[in-house]
Amino acid sequence: MAYTKWNRCDLTQRIYRDIPFDPKGAWFENGNGIRDLSGVRILAESVDTVRQMYRGKIRESRLAEIQAVIDSGDCYYRHGGWEWHVAKMGKKSGYLYKLQNNQWGYIILLKSFYKKPDEVGTHLKIEVAPTRIAQTFVGELQGFLDSFAYTFLLNHEPCECAIHLAVDIQGWDLPEDFEKRLKRQGSLQRTFNGIQELEYQGLDNVCATYGKRETVMFGKASGLQFTVYRKDLEMVKSDKVDFYRQLWGEMYEADKPVWRIEARFHHSVMREIGNGTDGARVRTYYQATDILTDLWRYALERNRLMDSVRFIDPMWQLLMEDVEFIKSAQGLNIKRVKKQDAAAIEKNIGLMLGNAITVAVRRGVTFEQLIISLRNFALWEDIEGWYLSKDMTFNDFVIWLRKKVHERRMTSKVAA
Repeated sequence: MAYTKWNRCDLTQRIYRDIPFDPKGAWFENGNGIRDLSGVRILAESVDTVRQMYRGKIRESRLAEIQAVIDSGDCYYRHGGWEWHVAKMGKKSGYLYKLQNNQWGYIILLKSFYKKPDEVGTHLKIEVAPTRIAQTFVGELQGFLDSFAYTFLLNHEPCECAIHLAVDIQGWDLPEDFEKRLKRQGSLQRTFNGIQELEYQGLDNVCATYGKRETVMFGKASGLQFTVYRKDLEMVKSDKVDFYRQLWGEMYEADKPVWRIEARFHHSVMREIGNGTDGARVRTYYQATDILTDLWRYALERNRLMDSVRFIDPMWQLLMEDVEFIKSAQGLNIKRVKKQDAAAIEKNIGLMLGNAITVAVRRGVTFEQLIISLRNFALWEDIEGWYLSKDMTFNDFVIWLRKKVHERRMTSKVAA
């Protein structure tokens, strides 16, 4: 649905000095009235949660070590200078083991229930706490995640990630008619009253059961979930007061509420965005940081607070235009496309690879040159999707390709 934005300006300058509209001004006018948002303070724009998933085969020696710890009655697994609290998980989690180190802010879920250890599968999911994300540079954090994957998997490859984006603000309160004015795609909506009974279920969602209306949540944890809640109350319950006061800095006023507006992108949503958006590479957290601001604006567009039938709420406009996560918006036209049926393109990808092998043999191209050419090819992501659909890692694909090239050289007339 189309909507109209407000004009932004510095009201004093606009009236007395005839200064043009200011795209970052705190006064919003639409010809019928003016709204003053000069009292709104954006305390923080942060990545609240990262979940990175990896495919590969389990290093069975690691499984044996972890199981030996559990069998011994101990609950701490030590490897490579890291210490982990280890526990077995139920099948509902999808993983057999959980390794947790809250001091460092990592939770590792290991060994998919749905694949054998020697089968390629998504055997590893790593959840990163907001404290660790805030204290670590993006490239360094991705390096830690990749090193964990190397520790537990053979031929590991990052395949998907989930990300939660959060903005903390003061000087604004949740309107009484918020749910009525929020226009969104999707129908699941939950309103929680108070936060005394707050608890985190993994890193998925917030549950609250008493008191005043303090939390509004839209959507499922398995999709694009959107929530607004009192972060100043939640930080007390989660015992993170010192961390958030340091994060918010001098602008934070302890006697006033802090509202958090949070968009939670499930890994399936990120995958669909990667499938449907030109220029969006989102298999890793490091890749996704290029478009976090675009993702934030997409979430606000999908969950749009309207002031009237025509005009967007000026607070929503401010959040769209002033908030940036790590990098400025790239201006991407974000679209979600579900994964195409692999069988529909499998034949064409197979034919393309077969033709590439034939041409390479005919021209005397080395195997290394062939691999480099394929990886620089514009359709490399389609090739990746093809071999992943066959439960192959990149290393498996290289072995398969080398075998096919050798067979073609030994049997084809073009090599004679």
